[in-house]
Amino acid sequence: MFGGIGGVYFDPSGYDRFIDKNGRSIGSGVKYKLRPLQTEGKSYNNIAICVPAGFGIKKAFNSQGGIKLEAGYRFTNTDYLDDVSDVYYDWENNGGSEAQITMSGTRVAYMELIGYAVDEMEIQHHTLLKLHQTPRNRAKTLQSYIYSH
Repeated sequence: MFGGIGGVYFDPSGYDRFIDKNGRSIGSGVKYKLRPLQTEGKSYNNIAICVPAGFGIKKAFNSQGGIKLEAGYRFTNTDYLDDVSDVYYDWENNGGSEAQITMSGTRVAYMELIGYAVDEMEIQHHTLLKLHQTPRNRAKTLQSYIYSH
């Protein structure tokens, strides 16, 4: 078993890809780094504290070989590992760049689309009137992740 404290550097990115009402993928396919775009109208740090916890086993076959299996869970002090934390921000009506408008998921021309498919596999349904108060992230907890090797 193990535990400790550490740091994690993260740099979320996404593609300009959307799903239209016929299930077709549309958009330029350009990859954007999301942190500089402030897709929720906020800046955040791309370094976070993490607390790892886990377990592992090690078996030596001889003096030169063996096997090690390890799995762990890392708790962080951020909710921006995937650039999704709060609510949609209306960059289109607040002077945003083309990339900010597109990647924030609030482009009026795309409101007829079924979903915003940059970072989430789940298709989300929104109406234009409620979109800017709609949470992008349903969970109100800090993010964590699992790893094994």
